[in-house]
Amino acid sequence: MKKYNMLDFFEQLLIPDLQKMVDQQLHYYAFAVICEGIELLGAGFDDDPLGENGKSEGRFRNGLANFFKARYRQEQALFFKVLRGPLIHQLRPGKEFVLASEAKDKIKRESHLTEQKDGSTILIVEVFLDDFIKAYKAFKNRLERDNLQSRQRFTEVFLVVADVDVSVGKQEWNPETKSLFTHTPTATGSFVPPSKFPESAAD
Repeated sequence: MKKYNMLDFFEQLLIPDLQKMVDQQLHYYAFAVICEGIELLGAGFDDDPLGENGKSEGRFRNGLANFFKARYRQEQALFFKVLRGPLIHQLRPGKEFVLASEAKDKIKRESHLTEQKDGSTILIVEVFLDDFIKAYKAFKNRLERDNLQSRQRFTEVFLVVADVDVSVGKQEWNPETKSLFTHTPTATGSFVPPSKFPESAAD
């Protein structure tokens, strides 16, 4: 069993996994996860529980306003309403944004945050991820200066990952009963050893 505080979570799980998603050209889903990460960064500016309802927009906008560059800060409401909200609840962005990947769509990084003729704005996931990583570093620097309202929530346990026995669900042949048995966990998390199957009536 391993325990992660929120900094561990960002550095050991979230950012490396986002990079893998982008490398595998799963950019559509990476956009949604980055938006969730931005919301976590913004959670440093209130003392309410992380699971408190009605905090998403304020936290998301705080994340953009405090740790991202000017273009993001100027469009906080748009990013929440047209990107974060629809992606999380509908698995699609609003029409005002076009989601793209430098590698997959062969589009130049310089096109990120540029406006098209129809008024929509291009977002390129590789640049968006780079900006998110920079935002995380700015967030961490601010946390180290003890300049966040809710500092403790980022240093206490955020996520517990339990060890998983790879034998769970594995089937093996039982020569005594001439049948398969399956490894199954007990309520305590230990594993039930293979036991003799009852003789059938035909035997």
